[in-house]
Amino acid sequence: MKAENDELGEPAILQWLWDAITEPVLAALGYTHTPHDKWPHIWWVPTGLLIKFPLHAAGYHDCGTGQTVIDRVMSSYSPSIKAMIQNRRRPQKPSSVGHALLVAMEFTPGESNLPCASREVDIVRSICPSMSLVPVAPAPYKSDIESLLQVCQIFHFAGHAHMDKSDPSMSYLVLEDGDSNPLTVGNLFEINIRESSPFLAYLSACGTGRIDDERFMDESIHLNSAFQLAGFRHVIGSLWDVIDDTCLHMAKIIYGRIRDGGMTDESVCRGLHDATRTLRDRWQQSSIRTRSQRGLTRDINPVGEDIPSLDWVPYVHFGV
Repeated sequence: MKAENDELGEPAILQWLWDAITEPVLAALGYTHTPHDKWPHIWWVPTGLLIKFPLHAAGYHDCGTGQTVIDRVMSSYSPSIKAMIQNRRRPQKPSSVGHALLVAMEFTPGESNLPCASREVDIVRSICPSMSLVPVAPAPYKSDIESLLQVCQIFHFAGHAHMDKSDPSMSYLVLEDGDSNPLTVGNLFEINIRESSPFLAYLSACGTGRIDDERFMDESIHLNSAFQLAGFRHVIGSLWDVIDDTCLHMAKIIYGRIRDGGMTDESVCRGLHDATRTLRDRWQQSSIRTRSQRGLTRDINPVGEDIPSLDWVPYVHFGV
């Protein structure tokens, strides 16, 4: 199957993933209904071309029958079984004074403006005190970010990311330095982050988990996995392009759940899961209204502007 990254979130693809892969897996594990209390949590470790697909979002979302992954379980990803085991063995180190490193790149040299980036970071900043975190917002340059990554508990980046197709280790978050002095995947492994074992890297940018060259599929080298392997206990990122205002809504729900859950391991995945279901439910209602207003019949793969975009699909969690 050949498709552009964002096309992998189309309803027909999500339905195929459900029928061919995720439903048989969930059925074998006994997850056949929507839970009424505690949600099961599974980790997907895809290989090859499957790393491009949103397994966590597979299913028949327009039917309202619960035949979807997000209506059965909470999902996380890991680049490998070994990485997952190592991350579990590494204890979370509590800090007497936790810091949240916040970076909003509303205006980025050579890139489109992101009007919601600053508002998104403002939401995170407002929640920090109730999480016993001190927000820190340095000048968005590589040297400043590198030094603070070693002492923060949470790193939230709202901006652009660049994926290097020929060398994934050169993919980077776009800072004020631009491409002249980028913070690359390779740089992350050189910083002493693992010693402090920070809690969460939230990469609110486009395609932080994207790999376009099939030669590198099994290596799973991208920004999401790099932040996890570098030492962050949890990483939230995306599989392809994300919409500016959707990022705002996702962050608000996710951090609210993390706060309410006491910054536990479960609270991160639960936050993303709840945010995804919330936006999915809004999409369902919007789709119903659109079909009703335009007199549309159900189509297995609606295209164009008739059906709202599934903008909640690309968000993913890497971690314990």
